[in-house]
Amino acid sequence: MDKKYIELFNGYKGAYGVADWTHVKIDPKTGKRAPEYRWNYEPFTDQVFIDHLNGAKSVGIQPTNENAQTKFAIIDVDPDKIPGCTYKDYDKKFFIDKIQEFKLPLIPIESKSGGLHLYIFMKEFVSAALLVSFLSNLLTLFKLNPNAEIFPKQTLLSKNVETGELRPGQFVNLPYYRRTERRALNTDGTPFTFEQFIELVEANLVGIDDLDKITDGIDKQIYEGTDDNFKDGPPCLAALSTSMKDPEFDGKDRFMYNYHVFVKLKYPDKDTWTRKVKNAPVKYFEEQHANAWDDKFLNAKIRSWTRSEKGYTCKDEVLQKYCKKGICSKKKFGILAGSRGTYPELTNLKKIELAPEPEFEFDVTLADGFSKATVHCHDISYLTEQRKRRNVISRDAHFTP
Repeated sequence: MDKKYIELFNGYKGAYGVADWTHVKIDPKTGKRAPEYRWNYEPFTDQVFIDHLNGAKSVGIQPTNENAQTKFAIIDVDPDKIPGCTYKDYDKKFFIDKIQEFKLPLIPIESKSGGLHLYIFMKEFVSAALLVSFLSNLLTLFKLNPNAEIFPKQTLLSKNVETGELRPGQFVNLPYYRRTERRALNTDGTPFTFEQFIELVEANLVGIDDLDKITDGIDKQIYEGTDDNFKDGPPCLAALSTSMKDPEFDGKDRFMYNYHVFVKLKYPDKDTWTRKVKNAPVKYFEEQHANAWDDKFLNAKIRSWTRSEKGYTCKDEVLQKYCKKGICSKKKFGILAGSRGTYPELTNLKKIELAPEPEFEFDVTLADGFSKATVHCHDISYLTEQRKRRNVISRDAHFTP
């Protein structure tokens, strides 16, 4: 069973994450003593896995290997980031039931912090970006924010330009510490033993073709009953188009702005896209709301939008509720076509205390909208000066913003 566990959690083997109990602080989420988590830059051998299972030390792994591939990925359910929830009272059964309802190949496992990790395990190594993209399409099914954390955090490991070694990025703590902690949950919420967990995963390994089938099913569900006009555009617009007649919906202006971006991409001829924009209120709004978008108002909007080269406002709360980045990125007029004029998202800023000056790392979102790479800055000027920041992003992430 131990060998099977090691194979299931195969990832980057150049280092492993550890809990450093010499630097303890109180976790504000749980009120418990919490260690400092850091990388141990020693090979992740089979013995390290065994030590974890036997309780000698708790370890974590970077799921992405040196070839930008992974065998597993995780949706991190953090109750503190769910409106109205806390670690003490959130409903794990909701997520378990959703997995059953949609017949998803996910295994819920308790996280170290008390939240939930929704795992997917693959039959073989696949592109880390592909698997993160797949999980991003599932977030709205669980009513999670489209910016909810998905591991691997980095789908491409960047190199240290001085040593040539890979930077491991961020690790995720492995389950079944001591074989009895952070366990997988059955459909009734009871935990699986270590042996049962291995059998469960082996029975639910996913092939790359299975991902396509599930994604196609979600894609079909999104566009069912919507205007064929949306089928090569962002899923959020298709979903929003069916919500416009809801009297409680307050996002018509944001729908119209992003609809104009879509039709301008799809129909470059000005007469065509402006006609589409003018017809949209009548087509998608209730009559009393459509009347508010009269010719005078629409003509003013169109004059402004004609001069604009900006793309979709993907971070807008109205759109995020229906966001499925993985599907959107594959659409001809989706996020990749409509992200003009936007600077890539920078996240997970980390300060590295070194003498005489601290260094910094951050993650940059790549052009596909969901893949991420870690960027290293030798001093703070690479954060504050745009030219330097662009240069290090180009060096480590292989594109220039």
